[in-house]
Amino acid sequence: MIRRLLLVAWLLLPAWAIAKPTLALAPIEGDKDGKVAELIEGAVDEDFKVLGPKKVEATMGKLDIGEVDRKTIKKLRKKLDAEIVVYGKVDKEGKKKNLTLSISARGKRTQKFEIDYKSADAKSFKKELRGELNRRLAGAERDDSNNDDDEDEKPKREDKREAKRDDDGDKVRKRRDRDDDDDDDRPRKKKRHAINHAALRISAGGVAARRTLTYDAGGMAPPPRVGTFGGAGRIDAELYPAAFDSLKGPAAGIGFAGEFEKTLGVSIDVPGTAKSTPINQMRYSVGARYRVVFGPSSFAFGASYWYRQFVADRSSLSGLEGLDMPDVKYKAIAPTGVLRLAAAPNVAIYFSAEIPLLLDAGPIQNGQNYGPASVIAFDLEGGAEILVGSNYAVRLAAQFEQIGLSFSKMNRDVSGAKDRLMGVTATFEVLY
Repeated sequence: MIRRLLLVAWLLLPAWAIAKPTLALAPIEGDKDGKVAELIEGAVDEDFKVLGPKKVEATMGKLDIGEVDRKTIKKLRKKLDAEIVVYGKVDKEGKKKNLTLSISARGKRTQKFEIDYKSADAKSFKKELRGELNRRLAGAERDDSNNDDDEDEKPKREDKREAKRDDDGDKVRKRRDRDDDDDDDRPRKKKRHAINHAALRISAGGVAARRTLTYDAGGMAPPPRVGTFGGAGRIDAELYPAAFDSLKGPAAGIGFAGEFEKTLGVSIDVPGTAKSTPINQMRYSVGARYRVVFGPSSFAFGASYWYRQFVADRSSLSGLEGLDMPDVKYKAIAPTGVLRLAAAPNVAIYFSAEIPLLLDAGPIQNGQNYGPASVIAFDLEGGAEILVGSNYAVRLAAQFEQIGLSFSKMNRDVSGAKDRLMGVTATFEVLY
């Protein structure tokens, strides 16, 4: 009889030895089609007995657990009698997605990792996910010497000590994950700020601006002051081609930018007549930039071709009807800097500065007007960008531009002039 019992035990021993540990897979937040959860199950089902998201979700409902975190994980693991619980979320960042997974095992510190991907069907994503799971689960075995299932039976003082150990453990885990990433050949992608790290930015909107031209002049008949106010349409764009996939590497910082602004319906009264004449007021720039990302913020610098004009239509005026106002057509190469600071995950504060190095000022500096001039100019803009959707933002800003001219000849006793533009702008942005 004893021999028979020993024989049965010997036959059953291999089955006990190869019994699979239980892994509970909680619903992945943001995984709407369930593809990520399906891939995780497929990656671990050979080595673990997997309790799927539906069963885990039902158990969470019974335990009144809204979401899995460090406070609720032990209760859920004990109820399911699972050695390991896997939980996480999927965030969408433009066209890309970011998967964050946490692996919590009995007696082990919680491990956490992230993967950026475009599609759950991509082979590269499947391979990376399987590799990370296998690497992290390799040592996640039950440790009865450090079993925490009796957590509820510990006194409150012990709870506080355990919480302290958890906090310290979290710090150690983060340090270890960084060490793991150093050993990994894959480049670690930086977390994107939806506004400041956009690879493509296209905006369109309106501007309300006032332009003034004043003179430093002596004599009895100085030129009249010029002042106009009007609304304008504006479009601008910024592109960093290599930054769609990653913010790492020198190529990710190379970019291009341009803007165009045209004032509509602006005219000026002709002194001594009842007439007014239209004004063609326009500005644009186009150039290259290099962007440096630091934390959630960024700084871009470069140079652009910079053009501004303020030209009166004199075609309807007769020879006796004079408009004592010089036209301007400013052409310059402008070094540019744009600083974007993260005020919140969905808000950015930005400042831009251009220092135009003038190549030509147009008719204002010819012999019929005030002659050759030396010029000092700057163009400033600052405001806020507010995210209103995953790929959309609103920009509210103020702009101030000044071109200061010092004339070498004193035509009409004019020694200098200041051409200023002040305005406010509101645009709608599309970000990727």
